[in-house]
Amino acid sequence: MMMMAMVVVEMVMVLLIVVIVVMVVVVMVVMMVLVMVIIAVMIVMNVMVAVMIVLMVFVMVVEMVMVIVGGDGCDGGGDSGYSGDDGCGGDCDGCGVIVVMVMRCL
Repeated sequence: MMMMAMVVVEMVMVLLIVVIVVMVVVVMVVMMVLVMVIIAVMIVMNVMVAVMIVLMVFVMVVEMVMVIVGGDGCDGGGDSGYSGDDGCGGDCDGCGVIVVMVMRCL
């Protein structure tokens, strides 16, 4: 009778240890996946920021060329076929990019 009880207790102990090990492994795997996802998101964000910077530089270069070609760019002539208010009084012929408009207002 005592032997049976000892065997049951040992089996329960082994089961507990196995459950704890499995839970630890699962938690570690979940943490690894989370870290991977976070790294992937950070990489994507960095790429997006880089693309945004490149686009802004490109737009600024285009605006500079348009200003050189078409006077001050606020002559109301609409060199690019786009005539919109830049908020500085008077029409602008730019691409309607807020950054450029703010720079013009400064």
